[in-house]
Amino acid sequence: MNIFSKTLSTIIILSFFLFSLSYAEKPYWLTDYPYDADFYVGIGFSSKNTENYIQEAKNNAINEIASQIKITISSETIHKLIEENGKIDDLLKKQINTSTKESLEDVEIVDNWDSGDEYWVYCRLSKEKYKKQKQLRLKEAVDKSLDLFSKAKESEKEYAIPIALSFYFESLKPIEEYLNEPLQVKYNNQNIYLLNEIYSSIQDILNNISLFPEIDKFNAKLGNPITEPIVIKANYGSLNKSKISNLPINFSFIRGEGDIDLKAKIDNSSKAICRIHKITAPDKIQIVKAEFDILSLNPEYNSSPVIIAILESFKIPSTKIIINVEGLSVFIGSEETNMGRKLDFPYIEPVLKDNLTNYGFSYVDDVSSADIMIRITAETRQGSRIEGMCSAFADVSISVVNIANGEEIYKDAIFDIKGFQLNFSKAGLNALKKAANKINEEILPKLIEKMNL
Repeated sequence: MNIFSKTLSTIIILSFFLFSLSYAEKPYWLTDYPYDADFYVGIGFSSKNTENYIQEAKNNAINEIASQIKITISSETIHKLIEENGKIDDLLKKQINTSTKESLEDVEIVDNWDSGDEYWVYCRLSKEKYKKQKQLRLKEAVDKSLDLFSKAKESEKEYAIPIALSFYFESLKPIEEYLNEPLQVKYNNQNIYLLNEIYSSIQDILNNISLFPEIDKFNAKLGNPITEPIVIKANYGSLNKSKISNLPINFSFIRGEGDIDLKAKIDNSSKAICRIHKITAPDKIQIVKAEFDILSLNPEYNSSPVIIAILESFKIPSTKIIINVEGLSVFIGSEETNMGRKLDFPYIEPVLKDNLTNYGFSYVDDVSSADIMIRITAETRQGSRIEGMCSAFADVSISVVNIANGEEIYKDAIFDIKGFQLNFSKAGLNALKKAANKINEEILPKLIEKMNL
């Protein structure tokens, strides 16, 4: 072997040894954590089986740095909101933590180490540099927020209330990651706390919005629409002298249930119209609530859980409408026979009456004054006699007709319901009792659904 070959072999062996040594020896920053008073330090790792493991390791290091940046609550408004709704604290800290991680553009990589199976990275961030960057971002955010706040104030002076509210809501967006801070700024030559002023300005406007119904009580029938619409008026100001328009309104049953227009908007005549297309709950007294839909005024701010939680904390203008509900009147015509003989005390009719009463229906003896007519036909027939026991079978049919238009709205039947007793007559009654239970469990829910027209 010549000298060149020996030298080459030595170089290869030495390189392999050094390469192996680099994997075997951990760097000092993994065994002795590098605390530094001037830097936030983060050490992250990732399995090399992970796709893009280098970036994941860096992200983990950045997460560690972000966790060291203390979040303190120094805002009076946020303190108050947290006392009223604890979830705002968690939402705000999560939002600030996310924003902090996204803003750590000045993180530098000090060192990294590849163990063969894992990749480790040592990152740090200058505390002084971070502080300066944060101050710059904060100033930019406050300037944007203050500009929107000023526009809101101008709109409020002009009684453009929906526009003013929209600007106030928008003014929260630039400062959402700084809502925990006092945010003291100068406005009209006065020092103000920006968040406090935005919050109190919004609530002042909301306190001056009045909603009230033209008619506050309605009469209705179960299963039917209310022919006359609910009309809500809106005014602004303590004396209700200023009309207001373009406010989104939510309508909802807070007691009872029905098919209702859920959303409307205050128009140029300061009115919002809602129609109830059907009353579906049997409650005698039902209540509809009309409420300013604060989250629909400007959907752009709905992307922030923190801002949504803050907006939901306001006392929202609303009003209520009472609905007196009368059940549909029902005429029941029943023909029940047992072994060809008409029953003096029917089995099917009482079950229907008892249960329909629970759903708000009432009964009349004259079909001409009824809303609904129910026809019941029930009969039994003999089965067989085996070892002293007799069997019988019951067949029942039910028809439901809407008297207003003569339309048959429901029809059903059950057959061959078997009963046993010591004689055929008693077996027939047993079969009718079982048929009544089956109607109660299986047919009645479908019948109710159809009768709520």
